[in-house]
Amino acid sequence: MEIKVPAVGESITEALVAKWHKLDGERVEKDEIICEIETDKITLEINADAAGTLAVRVGEGETVQIGAVIGTIDEKGAAEQVSGPAKHQARKKKKQSRSRRFLRRCGRWPRKRE
Repeated sequence: MEIKVPAVGESITEALVAKWHKLDGERVEKDEIICEIETDKITLEINADAAGTLAVRVGEGETVQIGAVIGTIDEKGAAEQVSGPAKHQARKKKKQSRSRRFLRRCGRWPRKRE
């Protein structure tokens, strides 16, 4: 799904992407504020029309024409969330690696043999 700069008036032809509230690649929910755009007359908040993964095409501070695509939302990303046993395994692995790093710093984890 494309995120386009909406028309806000007849005399306004361009807008400035003022701020992204979500980062590129971050998950967004439907109706969540994702960015702000500014014109010479108004500041507008753009909401997500669908849940999914955000892909930013235009950076903050760039000027774009009305109707330009400033980003996309990949709706497939909403359905492909990690859950259940896979999520538990990822947490367990992360916890183990933290423990190993701590033990290595303390000098209590066996060093690799050469």
